[in-house]
Amino acid sequence: MSYTGTDGSWCGRSREIPCRSLSHVIPRISSGDTINIDGSHAQNYFYDMCDFNSNDEIQALNKSLKIVGIYGKARIGCLPNVKNDSIMYFIAKGAKELCKVEFKNVIIENGAITINDCDGELQNVTFSNASLITDPTECEQISLYINNCTWLGSAKCFENAICETTRPNRLYCNETDIAVTRTNFYQTMFMVNSRMVTRILISEVLVDNKPNEAQHMGGLHFTFSARETSILIRNSTFTKQLHPSRVKSVVNLFEASIWLK
Repeated sequence: MSYTGTDGSWCGRSREIPCRSLSHVIPRISSGDTINIDGSHAQNYFYDMCDFNSNDEIQALNKSLKIVGIYGKARIGCLPNVKNDSIMYFIAKGAKELCKVEFKNVIIENGAITINDCDGELQNVTFSNASLITDPTECEQISLYINNCTWLGSAKCFENAICETTRPNRLYCNETDIAVTRTNFYQTMFMVNSRMVTRILISEVLVDNKPNEAQHMGGLHFTFSARETSILIRNSTFTKQLHPSRVKSVVNLFEASIWLK
């Protein structure tokens, strides 16, 4: 895929004949394929995934795929203030084989990536005013590996000086298996709600807020069953955290105890 490409039945067969848009490519690829996106002009070009007047998001049902930025970090997502800012929706509903979604070397902007009942892998991905979420009414299990990623969030503050992040990451599922390593969260929240089995590893993670917009923001929020839970947080740093209450502090744990290293 390239900003110089043209969508058509012939595109994508070689790098010399690239397609132009993910909305054209995703429905036409086979499960397990890789989409290479030209990121060489990322400072000037943005791959728009959202129609300003549409209520539809791109869906990849029962499909494993890898999205990779080449020649630089490719920018994909929505323009600000679109009607529907759902960038992509991956769901393994009724799938007979494993659904796996991989993002590598891309910037995701102004919207949400939804992953239900799939394995996900994120390497060198930047979320700019964007989030990773599940659909809590449908998600049975999710497995995520997040490495060397960055979240750049923003906050909305009220007259009482309480601020809230505008795009929290909400991973609500019956079973969760999540590893986050060498990743930075700026002005955002990483929320996990697991109703049955919970396995979480947080390693070499930075959580950082703007001092004047940090109150009640929180950083890591974990809600889980005490029945089958393993949570390890190690070698991580929390800076510029100002939390006058325990409700939304740096690390919030609900319904079970935890070992912290």
